[in-house]
Amino acid sequence: GAAEAVPADAAAEAGFHDALVAARECLREVQEQAAVNELDAAMSPAKPEPLALERAIRKAERFGPPRLSKAKDLLRDWQDAAAMSALRSAKDARDVRSLERAIRGAGALKRTISDPELLQEATRDLESLQLPILEAALEAALASDKVDALTAAVLDSAQFEPMVAKRKQIVEEASERLRELVIEA
Repeated sequence: GAAEAVPADAAAEAGFHDALVAARECLREVQEQAAVNELDAAMSPAKPEPLALERAIRKAERFGPPRLSKAKDLLRDWQDAAAMSALRSAKDARDVRSLERAIRGAGALKRTISDPELLQEATRDLESLQLPILEAALEAALASDKVDALTAAVLDSAQFEPMVAKRKQIVEEASERLRELVIEA
């Protein structure tokens, strides 16, 4: 850093230029070796840590080591395995929030998951659990004629695509009633 602050002409006269070039090359080599070491450590199959491997890949991409493509393949495999495990657990638990998280996680992967049928099953499970809940919330909000309850129920229903597609009439009825209540207020 101190050598870089010296003007180029003065550095050349003082012989700093060659030392500066050598120092930069040495720094690059040290950084590259550190990135490769971190990548190798993160690729350890004994303890798969996808986030650590992802960070190591980002650091190593600057240097392009030979094992980079293998690391990326390994990361995709680990992410896929984690997504499959989350989907299975969420299906077994039959919990709406767990299913939503697992489905979002599987959908966020950059490639198709290894078992797309499992994702479809989880999506159907989520739909079968969520539709009755949303429908009951809409009916209760309609019966109460409370703006806040109706607003929340309409928003929740509108954000869940299967609800809009399969229970369109009740969603539209609730939306219309909400509009009327707002106008009255």
